[in-house]
Amino acid sequence: DAAKIMQFIADKPDPQEQQVARDQLRQIVAYAEENGCRRSHLLRYFGETGAAAACDGCDNCLSPRETYDGTLAAQKLLSCVYRLREASPNFSVGLNHIVEVLTGADTDKIRRWGHDRLSTYGIGDDLPRPQWQAAGRELVRLGLLEQSADMFGTLALTAAGLDTLRERRPVTLTRPLLPTAA
Repeated sequence: DAAKIMQFIADKPDPQEQQVARDQLRQIVAYAEENGCRRSHLLRYFGETGAAAACDGCDNCLSPRETYDGTLAAQKLLSCVYRLREASPNFSVGLNHIVEVLTGADTDKIRRWGHDRLSTYGIGDDLPRPQWQAAGRELVRLGLLEQSADMFGTLALTAAGLDTLRERRPVTLTRPLLPTAA
């Protein structure tokens, strides 16, 4: 659905309107994929402080989502972002391109920029692309990556992400939700 909405946003004539809509879409996707208490998330969004960590009433409190040791996946993804920036300092990329590099996709863009020669090219073929996408979005929510607010949503390592990569800190990720049939 997010991809379809991004297309609608691209059709808006006003660049400022597009920017606001992209930001709103990112926020709603983050809320939908939130693994913590949704009530607390909403209260923080509206500036409420001191809210309980759990409401014991939302879907995530009543039925917590499964987590897993995502250290290896996080290391691969963070390393890929680092290597891409190292190889192309003036070339920022979004999550889709990072996932394509990780999974070893053979695209014109990857070949043109030499990203098929990176040490991280193809090291993520053990996971499907949607799982890499979910992991990338979660690393943004965890503050290990930052995503630009422009239409491309380019990613960069944060100081915490660089520290996690260098110090091989453990990372716990949440299993992505599976789409349900409508």
